[in-house]
Amino acid sequence: MSRAADAEIVAVDAFAFRAELLEPFEIAGGAAHMHEGAFVRVRLRGGVEGWGEASPLPAFNGETAAGALAAARRAGRRWLGRDGAAWRARLTELEENLPRGAGAARAALGMALLDAWTRRAGLPLRTLFGGAESRVTSDVTVTIVPPQAATAAARRIRALGVRVVKIKV
Repeated sequence: MSRAADAEIVAVDAFAFRAELLEPFEIAGGAAHMHEGAFVRVRLRGGVEGWGEASPLPAFNGETAAGALAAARRAGRRWLGRDGAAWRARLTELEENLPRGAGAARAALGMALLDAWTRRAGLPLRTLFGGAESRVTSDVTVTIVPPQAATAAARRIRALGVRVVKIKV
C-alpha cells in the first residue's frame, strides 16, 4: 500500500487511568483493590483516531501502570511522522523497541494503531482477523474466595447475562 498523506501518524498520546474495583480482584499472586492502566490514542493526519488500552496486572507478571504509561509514551514518540498505513512495520518496531516486560504498552499501541487504520479504511477491526464474527465472547472471573462466596458471585454474574464465568480454584 502506498503512503497516503492522511495516514501519517501525527500524535500518540497516553493517559493514565485509575478505577476502584467493586470487589478485590484476587489471584495466586496477590489481590488488587484498584485497577490502574493507560489509554493510548493514535491520531492520523486525516483526523482519524484509534484507541487502545494498557491493562497491566502487577500480581500476574510484574508490569505496572507507570511502566506501561512510560513505555507507551516513549515508543509512541518514535512513530511520529511515520506511515500509519504501514501498520505491520509499526508493530514490528514495537517488538524491536519495547522490552519484554512491556507487553501492556505494546498491546495498547498496537490496538490503537489498528483501530485507527481500520477506521481510516472504513472497515471493522474484525476484518483483520478473518471478519467472520461480529461479537466476541468473553468471560468474567470469580476470583479466589471461599466456595460459598464464589457460588454467590457466579450467580450474580450469570444474572447480569454473562454466559461464560471463569472461577479461580
